[in-house]
Amino acid sequence: MAVRYIDNYAREADGKWRFAKRVVIYDMRTNQPFTGKVVKPASPAEDPSFAELAQRLFQRGARA
Repeated sequence: MAVRYIDNYAREADGKWRFAKRVVIYDMRTNQPFTGKVVKPASPAEDPSFAELAQRLFQRGARA
C-alpha cells in the first residue's frame, strides 16, 4: 500500500498547533504479489493534493 496524507492544522487557544483535518490518498492498494507493473499515478484532476497546493500558502513569492 502506498498512501499520502494531506493534513490541515489549526492553532488552538493554548497556542499549540493540532490536526484539524486529514485526507488520506491511496496511491496504490494491492493484496497480490508485486509483479513489477507500475501503477499509473492519479491525474491532477483526480488528486486532491493538487487543489491543496494551489492555495496561496504554497505559492512562490512574498506573502502579505
